[in-house]
Amino acid sequence: MTAPVRILEVFHHKPTAFGINRTNWTQPALLKAYEQSYGEIISKSTLARILRRAGYRWRKARRVLTSPDPSYHEKVELLLNILRCLGDNEMFFFLDEWGPIQVRKRGGKAYRSDHATIPRYQVSRGSVSLIAALSATTNQIGWAT
Repeated sequence: MTAPVRILEVFHHKPTAFGINRTNWTQPALLKAYEQSYGEIISKSTLARILRRAGYRWRKARRVLTSPDPSYHEKVELLLNILRCLGDNEMFFFLDEWGPIQVRKRGGKAYRSDHATIPRYQVSRGSVSLIAALSATTNQIGWAT
């Protein structure tokens, strides 16, 4: 058997079959399993070339939102039903608030050439609250302070 055939043979098994504690393949794990099975070492570029010629591509996993809430799916379905049934003159918003936060000097970039110092203890100059709303129908953000 040639190296490409052997690589694909290893690739079509799960990593756990080779003692690798993963659910899907990474390049280093695939190289380790190939070396363990056939006693040969191949480079990453050779592995990538073999898989590319076989029609495979390396992709990053998609990040998805999950929740530990047992009734999560029912809540999402209720939300989707509400969005589907909105009339032309109705809107749906997600609201969030941040604050109140004290107004005082904080770190960051300065355009002055002298060294700015920020006192550890400061007298508050007031407080600010921010409320933001995301429209679920137009995907636009509105906010107020």
